[in-house]
Amino acid sequence: MESVKVPDTSNARVDKSLGIKECEIECRKNFSCTGYTAVDINGEGSGCIAWFGELADIKEYTEGGQAFFVRVDELRERKREEAERHKKGRAKEKEGSLDLS
Repeated sequence: MESVKVPDTSNARVDKSLGIKECEIECRKNFSCTGYTAVDINGEGSGCIAWFGELADIKEYTEGGQAFFVRVDELRERKREEAERHKKGRAKEKEGSLDLS
């Protein structure tokens, strides 16, 4: 998500030693991690804030704010994408079928 007010930090942890890529890796390793962002909103420094549990009070802005990465269950996301492809494939089959009666 771009240009957001990050969630309430009551269930977040800060690690100033991690860059954003390392933060992503750590979040993916921890099933309780629900999202993460850089501490430095300008993106010039290092530091990571990771959330654990419900993400409350996120606001999307038209301008300003910062990038926030929501962790998505990869298996669930793959299944959703697979179902979408299957659905589109069946729709194309129906379009391409001929009524020969």
